[in-house]
Amino acid sequence: MNEENEGLKLIKPAEKTLSLSDLPSNWRDHIEVVTRRRSKVRVQTELTDEYLDPFEALASSRRIVPLDDMHNAIIDELTHSGFSTIWVPDHHLLQTHTKALAKLMEEKGKELNLKGIFQTISEGSNPGSPNCFMFPLDNGGWRVFRFSPGVSEAETWTQDKEGWTNCCFNCKPNLLTASRAMGAQEDPDQGGYVFDEASKAVEAAEALGQKIELPVDLEGHEAKLKSHADGRLIMEINKTSEETSKRLAGWLNKSDRWVKLFDVPTVQKHETIERDRDERVTIPIITSAELDQNSYQVKYLIPEVLVEGQPCLIAGSEKSLKTSITIDLAIALAAGVPFLGEFAAGEPCPTAVLSGESGLSTIRDTAKAIYQARGVSLADLDTLVWSDFLPQATSHPHLDALHRMLDERKPKVLILDPSYLSIPVKASEAGNLHAQGALLRRINDVCKAQGVTLALVHHTRKRPKTGSRYEPATLSDASWSGYAEFARQWLLISRQKEYEPGTGQHALWLCVGGSAGHSSLWGLDIDEGVPGAKQWQVTLSSPDEARANKKAGSIRQRILDAASAFPSGETKTVILTTAKARPDAKTRAIFDSLVNEGLLIHQEVKKRAATYSGFRLAS
Repeated sequence: MNEENEGLKLIKPAEKTLSLSDLPSNWRDHIEVVTRRRSKVRVQTELTDEYLDPFEALASSRRIVPLDDMHNAIIDELTHSGFSTIWVPDHHLLQTHTKALAKLMEEKGKELNLKGIFQTISEGSNPGSPNCFMFPLDNGGWRVFRFSPGVSEAETWTQDKEGWTNCCFNCKPNLLTASRAMGAQEDPDQGGYVFDEASKAVEAAEALGQKIELPVDLEGHEAKLKSHADGRLIMEINKTSEETSKRLAGWLNKSDRWVKLFDVPTVQKHETIERDRDERVTIPIITSAELDQNSYQVKYLIPEVLVEGQPCLIAGSEKSLKTSITIDLAIALAAGVPFLGEFAAGEPCPTAVLSGESGLSTIRDTAKAIYQARGVSLADLDTLVWSDFLPQATSHPHLDALHRMLDERKPKVLILDPSYLSIPVKASEAGNLHAQGALLRRINDVCKAQGVTLALVHHTRKRPKTGSRYEPATLSDASWSGYAEFARQWLLISRQKEYEPGTGQHALWLCVGGSAGHSSLWGLDIDEGVPGAKQWQVTLSSPDEARANKKAGSIRQRILDAASAFPSGETKTVILTTAKARPDAKTRAIFDSLVNEGLLIHQEVKKRAATYSGFRLAS
């Protein structure tokens, strides 16, 4: 420092003496950072230690959106609102108060051109203490979170999977927010939001960006808003008993309501971006020593058949009783009775069956026949629930609905029948392993999050009419790509022989296996009765016994066919020769059983001058 370089020369006199009031209210939070006890500023003291890690996970998973002019304008207004407002660059978020946001929307919403709906139940009695934090979204929007998971808020707020109460600020609302803001109630059975008055539904639709004009006499009718499968808005207006034949111009006329589809989205773009963002994932690592020392036990729900926690594939050819056998499995799980009358089940466990192909009437008849065979009551078994609704793996609302159902009913096993109705795929992607695997994983991830074992009922490929058509199925027979790779255990069903329509008797193969090491093959004979006389009689046999029975059945039929060619009777030797049956002890035993059953009767056979002992087919 010298006269030449003008070291320490006063450049500009001070204009103000700083005091504590000029420091940000969270200045003490920086002490931990500058003393290197923390790498980032602690966010608000209301966030207790137990929520610090969940908060860090939430903040680190957010997409960083640079602040634009609208963001800065909102921050500036909140800073002068009288409520504590702090920008925390360490986490790229804003701390403030929900009452400040509500007042800003009410008092300066039009001036700033703020979008959407914002409500809070907070009275703002402590303006110096922030009660929320906000992450910026695109186009001046914000995602607002209350401090600490599980906090109650206005109806327009929701809770995510981790329990954080949140909503949006300065964003176009989605259907949920717009509907709840107008006092609608969500329909838990059919979906959508029900309004006492159609005029309120019109206001909610307008908040979404859709102007709807209704005749004055319909404004007091009950109405519903819901999402179409493609995300567009549907409005329904209920008719009174006097209006069943009344038509409404431009609306689809139903017997009990008017319906119209509008080209306005029910989910906003920022929600899609948030939903599809990559979440931060930590890969868990264990050492070889830990792997050696840890105990990894396999828990069977049904010993040697079904393992807990591993996705199961129940696959079979057309009309091979896949659904019926699956119902038997569900009953065994829920009631703790033997599966197929043979495989002892463990403790009864809650089970849910979602079946969208057979229809509830057929399912009920089949279930009652199986219940009767197992000695349990259908009406009394509250551990087993049913639905004919199959959630779509391609629909986030459907996956959310599945998550809520599993959370409410708490089944240990979920059966989806058939999988192609729940996991639809384009024809061009049926052979795409990656596309199929992604859809299968979506459903399974929802189940894993709830500790539920997933079982998918699926088809096998059609087999040629020769060769292996009646041999046991293998995992590679599963239709479409991805299923064989996805399955960690399986029940594969195939036919031993062609089914004879009207008999109700099925000769099947059952192949059971899994990566846990269980593996077995069974002959499975089922007599399901005939329409009007439904029953469920099951016989399991070893593969050797099944093949012997199959062969015996084939010889038996050939003998009867051969005898029918000689209406006047023929000797046993000629009948067996015609049947191309080897005259060994087994064949003679089958022939004798046909005689004992009265299907073949004794008949004298005259040949030239001699008379021989013979047989003919009973009339």
